[in-house]
Amino acid sequence: MPTVSVITPTYNRADVLPRAIESVRRQTFRDYEHIVVNDGSTDDTPAVVAEYDDDRIEYVDLPNNCGAAAARNRGLERVRGEYVTFLDSDDAYHPDRLAITTTALDAQPDHVAGVFHPLVKVSGDNESVRKTPTGEITLDELVTANVICGLPNSAYRSRACDAVGGFDESLAYAEDYDLQLRLLREFTMVGIDEALVRCYGDVEGLSNDPLKVRQGLTSLLNKHREMLSDRNIADRHRRIGATYLRTGDEETARDHFEKAVDLWRDSYDRSVYELIGRTCLEVGHRPLARRYLCAALRRNPLAYRSYVLLLATFAPVEGQGAVTTLKSTRDGIISNIKI
Repeated sequence: MPTVSVITPTYNRADVLPRAIESVRRQTFRDYEHIVVNDGSTDDTPAVVAEYDDDRIEYVDLPNNCGAAAARNRGLERVRGEYVTFLDSDDAYHPDRLAITTTALDAQPDHVAGVFHPLVKVSGDNESVRKTPTGEITLDELVTANVICGLPNSAYRSRACDAVGGFDESLAYAEDYDLQLRLLREFTMVGIDEALVRCYGDVEGLSNDPLKVRQGLTSLLNKHREMLSDRNIADRHRRIGATYLRTGDEETARDHFEKAVDLWRDSYDRSVYELIGRTCLEVGHRPLARRYLCAALRRNPLAYRSYVLLLATFAPVEGQGAVTTLKSTRDGIISNIKI
């Protein structure tokens, strides 16, 4: 019986799937099984997996596309390991990832459902580290904000996932956060301070489908509204608003942004107007970005980040590229200042 089960759901990712599989095969910890669940792909996924002559890889072929939550549950049904971890088909583990998380889980008492760690976000040529807290966290902390971040940067006791019934297959998005909320009703989780996975943002996926993102966020909000903090509910409204903005419905987007403002401005130390302005800029709606960034500056004229973002609305590049360009320019100027 393997100690660790790695589950990788995949849908039409034949071009990047080898990156994920190879990152598991390069692990220094060897006592694992890798369950690859083909969620009804219509590309060359079966042929890609068939190229690997490795008895640690178990291939599960679903006849239809059922969604990430269902695909992960089909993987959970086949898990034999004491611990289970989830690797998306476009991401890659650090070679010591299984060794470090297994050692960390071995050291935890039974009431700890899993461990999590920072991750490296990769988008084109840009990389950044998404930091996460260290030490034990409880439900109270998770309902305030999604401090765990996601699935690729977490690992779990298999019995804990079984105890809460796995993933909610009715959710088209944020099913990972839903699982973690349900886990922390009965257990806790522990953060460790090493970035052990690279998450790539250069591949088209669910997070780029605004309708599914909206559906998932709305369902999550309705399901957990009573337990979520005002700040967390506000952030869901901000993200739902962004999906409407991406599909051209500015009026509904602004309705959700204003709900976020009403809930958030008195409960968070960072300007909600600045955050919404940045969201609008990343979506590519510069006029609305300027409106919220100017509102942020009226409330805090010394908010340096708001000035940087406002300048980015006039940059000759779109979306996140504008933010990245202005940050690079800012850092270059600062590095050349002589004190």
